[in-house]
Amino acid sequence: MRKFYLAGLAAFFFMLICSIVNAQRKIGTAIPNPKKHYVPVTNSFVSGSTADCDTVDFPVPGNWSETGFYATNSASDGYLNGTNSFDDKQKANLYDLSSTSNTYITGMIVDFFIANSKTPANLSKNIYFRVYADAGGTAGTLLGTAQKTLSEIKADVDAVALTEVTFSSPVALPASKKIYVSVDFSSLVWPTDTIFIASTDDGEDVPGKGWEQWSDNTWNAFTDVYSANLTMWIFPIVSTSSAGCGLLPVKLLSFNAQRTNKDVTLNWQIADEYNMKGYEVERADNNGSFKTVQSITALNYAKNQSYSVTDRNAFTSAATVQYRLKQIDGDGSVKYSRVIAVKANAVISDISFANPFSGALKLQMNLATSQNISVQVYDMQGKPVVSQLNKIYNASSNSIILDGTSSLKPGMYVLKINAGTEQLQYKIIKQ
Repeated sequence: MRKFYLAGLAAFFFMLICSIVNAQRKIGTAIPNPKKHYVPVTNSFVSGSTADCDTVDFPVPGNWSETGFYATNSASDGYLNGTNSFDDKQKANLYDLSSTSNTYITGMIVDFFIANSKTPANLSKNIYFRVYADAGGTAGTLLGTAQKTLSEIKADVDAVALTEVTFSSPVALPASKKIYVSVDFSSLVWPTDTIFIASTDDGEDVPGKGWEQWSDNTWNAFTDVYSANLTMWIFPIVSTSSAGCGLLPVKLLSFNAQRTNKDVTLNWQIADEYNMKGYEVERADNNGSFKTVQSITALNYAKNQSYSVTDRNAFTSAATVQYRLKQIDGDGSVKYSRVIAVKANAVISDISFANPFSGALKLQMNLATSQNISVQVYDMQGKPVVSQLNKIYNASSNSIILDGTSSLKPGMYVLKINAGTEQLQYKIIKQ
């Protein structure tokens, strides 16, 4: 009898402690986003994708506020929408897609207010973007994960840009098509690290969509804890097929570099340009830290449009520099081009080609000076199968079509290019 009494007393005190802790959780003061995003009337996130791709709740409804809340009425306790003194791990939305024809989720779009750390080294911490199957009213089996560093998200926040993430491969929806789409910031520690996700104001969306995972790993709906109907600005990118959301070859047609002495000229061509804010050419001095060289306002012509920027004295800090093109849509979303490495004394300043390729292999090669070029393709046993030897090309942009590659069987090959004393080698795939 004593054992039963003691066990009952312990259970009573445990429930009392839990009640006290939960009673401390109350929705705090609302915080409007100081850096409001432009809310698009068209879905530019999928306008350059295959037709079977779509987003959920995006563009956002016109009655939604871009807001958030403190965890309590004290700002020192952190943010209900992110890191706080309760050590919350994840914030999520519950989506029921059973009334749609979508069968896959390929990624998500997230609106962050804040992403920073008082300790610079902590900016390398990973933030995880996850999708879970519903398990009878709570988050269950983990279906897919993508990640970005806190630094990458901070860069989006500083640029007043939404953060877009893509799973390495499309994630099949469960049979119920009910999923929890979350941001996992459990690697962060409040108050040193801060992350904050935008949400609707109370009552602007259907009840029960917003959820959070506590430090004890339990999942709790905002409606149950705070009696508040909040929805995180976390938008799934979904598809009706496993091949959905593939980018169509219509936006960035080309991005190339041409070195002339100490200067590097970057050229790019855009197709079907509309609702674009502009472009930024970024350079890294062989250290992976990209900084803007020059910004260009988009002309927004419907037809193909070419742009050009010259980086003067590009090799002052390093003998090798990298460039990439940042494309900024009117809604603040950002996409990056391939990275081009340019050497101060290289004969070939840039080379690009489709890989995998179909038909004949076409190379786009930029030369710093006129050169004698030899190009050969080898099979995986080292036998040459296509050769184009000792041909002079000018100091400019050159298009080289390798005769004979169109008849190659599908498979993997080795491409070797000789220009003066330089030799470049690539593994290529014929489709």
